[in-house]
Amino acid sequence: MTELVNQGAYGCLYYPGLRCNGMTDARYATKLVVQDETAVNEVAVGNAIKNIVNYSVNFVPVIDTCVVNLGKVRRNNPHVLDKCDVTNENEASTSTSSKTKFTLMKMPYIDSLYFYDYIGRMGSNKKKIISCIFDTYQYLIESIERLTEHGIVHHDLKLQNILMNLKTDTPIIIDFGLSIIIAKAPQPQPQPPPPPPPQPPPPPKAEFWKLHFYKYSPEYSVWPLETHVLNFLQNETAAALTRADVEAICEAFVNANDALNIFSKGFRARYLKACIDYHSRWVGAERDAAFAGLLAGWRTWDNYSLSIAYLQILGFISDNGFADNRLIVTYVQLLLTNVHPDPARRTSVGDTKRAFTDMFYMKERVEMYDRIVERFNPDAFIQRVSQH
Repeated sequence: MTELVNQGAYGCLYYPGLRCNGMTDARYATKLVVQDETAVNEVAVGNAIKNIVNYSVNFVPVIDTCVVNLGKVRRNNPHVLDKCDVTNENEASTSTSSKTKFTLMKMPYIDSLYFYDYIGRMGSNKKKIISCIFDTYQYLIESIERLTEHGIVHHDLKLQNILMNLKTDTPIIIDFGLSIIIAKAPQPQPQPPPPPPPQPPPPPKAEFWKLHFYKYSPEYSVWPLETHVLNFLQNETAAALTRADVEAICEAFVNANDALNIFSKGFRARYLKACIDYHSRWVGAERDAAFAGLLAGWRTWDNYSLSIAYLQILGFISDNGFADNRLIVTYVQLLLTNVHPDPARRTSVGDTKRAFTDMFYMKERVEMYDRIVERFNPDAFIQRVSQH
C-alpha cells in the first residue's frame, strides 16, 4: 500500500511510487503535480541531470512522467488521493476541475533520511556529528560543482532539500522544481548600429523570467539578493528600479536573514550598506540590461545558498561562540565570502572546494578540531535545529 509521504504547494509525494493506473512500484517514489510550466521545467531539468555521469550519487531528479487519470487511480487504489490537497482543491472547484491535468513524476527511491533527522539519530556522539557536518559540506560543494558545469542552478538549495543516503552515508540533493537551465535564458542582444535607421533589439523571452522569478519574497534567505531584485522587477514594477526600491529590497532581505543574526549589529549594518551600494548600479538601468546583469552571477547562487545554510549550522554548533577557534573563524570567513552582495567577489565553487580542503592543512588543525568537539553540546544543537 502506497503512503502519502509529504505534500506542499508542488503537489503530493508518494512511496511506494504510484503508476498512472493506480498500482504501485516500490523501486520509485512519485510526485503528483498539476501539469503546468513548472512541471515541464522540472522534467527538463531531470533530463539535463541525467546527462551528468553517475548523477545518481549526487541527485534524485525526475526520470520519467505520465499524464494521470485521477479516476483510474482511485479505481485501483480507492483512498490514495484522499489526503492530497492539490487534487481535492481542484476537484472541489467546478470551474477548473475539467480543465486541470495532473502529472505523475517518477524518481528513484533512496533509503534515506532528511539531513537533520539523520544527525538526530547520532544522539550524543559529538565527534560523529561534527564529522558528518564537515564531510557533508565538502560532498555538497562537489555536487554543486557538477550542476554548475552543466549549466544548472538548483535555486532552492536548503537542508530540507537534502537527503542522507543510508547506504552510502552521503548527501543527495532533491527537488528540482525551481531549478534553472541557464542555456534557456534570454541572451543579451547586441546594440544596433548607429542610425539610419536604429533597429531596436528583439524583446526578451518573457516566459523565462515569469517561470523562474515568479514571486517577490525578500524574507526567503535561501535565494541570493540578485534573485529578489529580479523578482521585484518581474512582479512589483514595470519601470526601472529607483534608489528607494533598492533600499527597501535590501533592508527587507537583510532584516529577514537568520544566518546574519550570528553576527554583530555593526556587521549587519555594513552588510546592508554593501548590498545597497552594489545594487544601486541598477537604479535607472533599462530593464533588459538589469535582468541580464542580475542573472550573470548564476554560477554563485547554489554556493550562496549552501553557505547560508552552513552559517546557520555553525551558529547552532558554536552557540554564537568559538570566536577564538581559528578553524571555525576561517570557515566562517569562507562562507561569508560566498554570500557577499557582489557576486563577482564570491568564491567560485572550485576555489571554495580548495579553500575548504586547505583549512585542514593548517598547523593547529587537530587541536582546533578537538576543541570544537570538546565544547560542542549535541543536545542544545538538536534543540536549536528543531526550532528551524
